[in-house]
Amino acid sequence: MSKLSETELFDEQLEKAKNLHGEVCGGIVSGTKMAIHAMKELNMDFNQKKNKDLIVFLEIDRCMADAIQAVTGCSLGKRTLKLKNYGKFAATFYKISTGEAIRIASNKNEKK
Repeated sequence: MSKLSETELFDEQLEKAKNLHGEVCGGIVSGTKMAIHAMKELNMDFNQKKNKDLIVFLEIDRCMADAIQAVTGCSLGKRTLKLKNYGKFAATFYKISTGEAIRIASNKNEKK
């Protein structure tokens, strides 16, 4: 299988998120970008429907959550997607097999 370009990967994952959510909005675009970045950093497979080696802790219950679910394959029902509704546009991605984690957050609403 050939490796996808950055644009092709983003378009593919955005389409998955759109199909789950029903439309493309800002939260879907941002959540898709966050999940792609985390999955790359953790060397995770993008083509899994269910991901048993990843747990994602969401910090908001908005559109971003659907994008992260679509890209990662994690879900609330499988207990691999956890909601900690702190109202922050952020998520922590934890790779179980290695103990590695990455937290990605928007600093748009952070107080300075």
